[in-house]
Amino acid sequence: MENKVLVTGYSKIPGGIAGSDVYSVIGLSLLVDATTGKILEADTNLVISLARRHINDILVGEKITDLQALEYRFKSEYHGSARKALIVAMKICYDRYLKAIENRKNLEEKN
Repeated sequence: MENKVLVTGYSKIPGGIAGSDVYSVIGLSLLVDATTGKILEADTNLVISLARRHINDILVGEKITDLQALEYRFKSEYHGSARKALIVAMKICYDRYLKAIENRKNLEEKN
């Protein structure tokens, strides 16, 4: 079994930012090492490529289980209008990661 899980989180996008006419939600996808919790890749549907790259820089290499550190990095390094929505989406990704790990354990026990 591959040692990675892909998790996604979505949150309502604030009005008045680039992309609010196109999307109604911010989507965040994280590819995570299932053993260590290290975020291997990150992507979002933000319209501006610099913002997407910066979100990637904030998340990749960090542990999804360290929510306080991730939230601090968002609050100190990302000052865009979508910050709150991204933090919510990240927390949803964390919850889905925990469920994915539990699901993997259950599958392994059955095999």
